[in-house]
Amino acid sequence: MVALALANPAWGPDRLFYELGRRGVAVGSMSQVWRILRSHELNTRAKRFRLIAACRGLAAADEASGTFVRPARSQRRLGHLEADRPGD
Repeated sequence: MVALALANPAWGPDRLFYELGRRGVAVGSMSQVWRILRSHELNTRAKRFRLIAACRGLAAADEASGTFVRPARSQRRLGHLEADRPGD
């Protein structure tokens, strides 16, 4: 489960649960997936990306500030609107 979460860091517990089920791995529930990820301190997308960045040597040296390199999005998210001013 942890390997699948790190291979696909953008996936949340629900997607991991369904993917594990599709691959024949019996997992009790989505909340159990989240608890297992939490026990490994990988329960949020940001923590998974931070670990991957640190392993690749891309993490910022200042760990106390909590800054890390985020992957660039390859395409715009659906529902994103461009506006010049708030309220447009």
